[in-house]
Amino acid sequence: MRVIPIPTTVEVIVFIALFGTLMALLNYAVGPSSALAHGGGLDRYGCHRDNKVGSYHCHRGPCGGKTFESQGEMLKAACASGK
Repeated sequence: MRVIPIPTTVEVIVFIALFGTLMALLNYAVGPSSALAHGGGLDRYGCHRDNKVGSYHCHRGPCGGKTFESQGEMLKAACASGK
């Protein structure tokens, strides 16, 4: 019969501390991206209208990370043509 060792109090405390630190780091790494995510569909340019703010912004493509007043303004910008 195999005997399973019982961890000492110090081992348990160290495990809890390391596990808590790992969870905090994971939450820090994943938390902001999930907090900023939204269900708005993207158009063929990787952009969409944000009705709450009243702007048109892009997540993907050459215009990714940029905000415009409208899709028309984005299309006039050099990033829409890939230049």
